[in-house]
Amino acid sequence: MSKVAQRGALIELIRDHFGQPQKGAQIGVCDGKTSEALLGSFGRLELLMIDKWSDQKDCRPAIQNTSRFSSRRQIFSCPTCHPKALELAPTAGLDFVIIDAGHLKNSYFRSMQDWFDKVKLGGLFCGCDYGKSDQPGVIEAVQRWAKKMGRGKADKFHVTKLGHIWWTTRVAE
Repeated sequence: MSKVAQRGALIELIRDHFGQPQKGAQIGVCDGKTSEALLGSFGRLELLMIDKWSDQKDCRPAIQNTSRFSSRRQIFSCPTCHPKALELAPTAGLDFVIIDAGHLKNSYFRSMQDWFDKVKLGGLFCGCDYGKSDQPGVIEAVQRWAKKMGRGKADKFHVTKLGHIWWTTRVAE
């Protein structure tokens, strides 16, 4: 699946789930193209954009690609900013969280563990690159999280028809 098709599938998934979401977070932003598509598709969306860029020049593409939405996005762009972003995100206050960072099993699992409680009841918890042969850590992390953390708190896991996007909804505290 191309990145453009993946962005379209994410937007369709969020739109089908919410219509017009108000607050969301993207963990793993890279060049900001997905953030740009989200902000452009959802006119009232406030988006937290979190990535572990090593320096300011690495995050320039994300800043530039989302510049027309600067009033509706917050960018956290440092290797140690993850805890700060978690503090700012309201517990059980986000309509959705997209995990697309640290595709190694333990890193991806940690992101899932850290961010699930930020999703409101009925909210969407999803991620990218599920089933990609070059990203085996994603499948392992999602399956591990579903067994250990998601049981009772999340609905069953789904994979989009177009593939590579997993998702669930938060059903309990």
